[in-house]
Parts: sequence; structure tokens; C-alpha cells
Amino acid sequence: MGIHFIEIDQTRKQGWLDGVIYGNTQLNKATSVTRLYDKLQQALKDGGKVVLSDENIMGTMETNWVTKQLYPDIQQNLLRLGQSKDLFGTVCITLRSPEDWWVSALSFLAQHGHNIECFDTAVSKALMSKRGWLDVLRDLMSVMPNAYIVVKEFGFHTSNPKRQLREFTGWNAIKDIKNIPKSVSNHSNRGKKILREQFPYSKYLSNQQLSLEGTATLRSAYENELEEISSFLGSRGRLLSHSPKSGLVTV
Repeated sequence: MGIHFIEIDQTRKQGWLDGVIYGNTQLNKATSVTRLYDKLQQALKDGGKVVLSDENIMGTMETNWVTKQLYPDIQQNLLRLGQSKDLFGTVCITLRSPEDWWVSALSFLAQHGHNIECFDTAVSKALMSKRGWLDVLRDLMSVMPNAYIVVKEFGFHTSNPKRQLREFTGWNAIKDIKNIPKSVSNHSNRGKKILREQFPYSKYLSNQQLSLEGTATLRSAYENELEEISSFLGSRGRLLSHSPKSGLVTV
């Protein structure tokens, strides 16, 4: 039996998540949820194993930015999947240090035409939020209590997607998959160019470092949070990290 990958082409271009995660006024929500469940069931029968991948299942960058919080509506978004969410035995979530995450998020939003206030002020406001990754995981696990949670730190074997998939799933069949691109990066040169044009005096954009006091403190807090996450997951999940404090978990 093979592996069926349901990714952006299927979830957006082919409408797998229309009326569920993505709005479509022509579709009935209940019908859309049932349709998704039926399609996933069929994929399981046809492929044996299924990987569903779409970052907006957790929530959108726009919502994160408006609320200045990390995925505040992850519970509601997962509940939109209906009974489909119960088909998945494992959930993988990728995280990174908040100051890096917000810089990346704002770069993405700028690239897509969103007006952002003073860049450094924007990031500072976002970092004032007390909601961390541990809160996101608590929300996720409250909605999917039977799922095994794999928390992958950004940068963990980024250039080797096959290794990432194997670590995440534990499926030996991953080794036999061919034609997976090995050069993967979310760096947006266009987004950074737009931010430079909007905020030419930003120290972050000129020196490639965040112009905030206490960056070291933020990083240390993140390292401590990784330790908390590893402890919190217990037998219900594991952490894939290159952090010196959290250690490295591999298959």
C-alpha cells in the first residue's frame, strides 16, 4: 500500500477544503464537511496512508497579526474538520522562536499586499503577547485528544524533506519515495524587499538582525518553552528539535 499526499494543489486548487477551511458561499458547510470525510476515507482505501498538509488548517497569518497572538483560533479551525479530524492518528506542527516567527509572518503579509505599521513597532507589539507555543499545543490537544503530536522545530532537517517525513510519520515506506525537492526554504526575498521599501531604517532589514532589546532573553525563554513542551507532551507526542537544551529526538 502506498502513501497519498493531500497538499496545497488538492486542498486549495482542487477544493478539498472548500467550505471547511476556505470560504465558499456556494457550498453548504455540513455537506462540505461530509464531502471531505468521504474523500479522505476513499484516499485511505486507495493509498493505505494519508498525509494532509495545509498550514491554514491551524489558522491564518492575517488572524495572527490582527490579534497579535499565535494561532488564537486553532480550536475553532480544527473543529471545522468535523469527523475528518478523528481519521488522523498523528499531527505534526512546526514552530520557531517567536521573534523569528513574527518577522517571517510580517514579511509574508507585506509580500501579499498588507499594510504594516512601523516594522519594529509591529514586531514589538506582537512579542508582548503572553500566548506561546505551549498554549497552541494545549488547544490542539484539547480538540484532538487521541492524536499523537509531533512538534518539529523550524530548521530541523529543512533541506531533507524525506528525512522530515520519516521522522514525523515513522513510516519506512518514505525511504522509497522519489522526486521530493531537497532545497526547501520559506525565505522571501520579495517580502524582504517590500519591507525594506516600507521601512528603510529598520535595523533588522539592514543588518538581518531583529532591532529589539532583549533578543537574547526572548531566545532563552523560547529554549525554556521547548523544555516545557517536551515535558508536556509526555507519552502523547515528541519534540524534533536542534535546541541544545531540549536535545534531539530521532527515529
